[in-house]
Amino acid sequence: MSILARIQKTITLGGESFNQSSAPSGDGTIVQNIALPAGLGGAITKITDDSGIVMMTRVNHPFVDGDKVDVWFGDYCRHAMSVSLDSNNDLELTGGFGDALPVSGTEVVVRESYFCSVSVKTDDIRVLALTTTGDGIFYFLGTGDTPLFLIKVNKNYAYDWQAGTGTAAPFPAGQTVAKVLISHSEIIGAIMKFGILCNNE
Repeated sequence: MSILARIQKTITLGGESFNQSSAPSGDGTIVQNIALPAGLGGAITKITDDSGIVMMTRVNHPFVDGDKVDVWFGDYCRHAMSVSLDSNNDLELTGGFGDALPVSGTEVVVRESYFCSVSVKTDDIRVLALTTTGDGIFYFLGTGDTPLFLIKVNKNYAYDWQAGTGTAAPFPAGQTVAKVLISHSEIIGAIMKFGILCNNE
């Protein structure tokens, strides 16, 4: 069964309207609408680029041994770091992927990593749509949580890509997306959405 994605845009500039209307088709969709809670503040003591200790501003934080967390510092983030609590209930962090940790004393925002399980070949993607109410990132992962590509989206903006428009795809060819890690840097909650139209035939 054919499924349509309807895309409409209007830009008004200098008294002129620039319109786009399209309806690409496929045979499958993946859509997620996730309310992510606020991140929690802390200060980091860097050990290496991928390890450090975060002293939380809240002693009763929700993190436990074995959790995966994202550590935001400004527009940068290290994702899916493994948590081990020390005797002060602060976070000993190791591993992950993304940006190298910042210098000691940097204020950071920590949030639990949120993974959405999907299964789609990049060659089959016809439309990719993303939006978020907080500055955030969508990290598309392959098997074994191997990072394939990422897209950053600013607060209250929408991103879209569709096949056949002449715009280069944001993802590598010949890969299979197994998970999408979604994360935002806000100290308040945010709604993050992604949609994929694919053609599996």
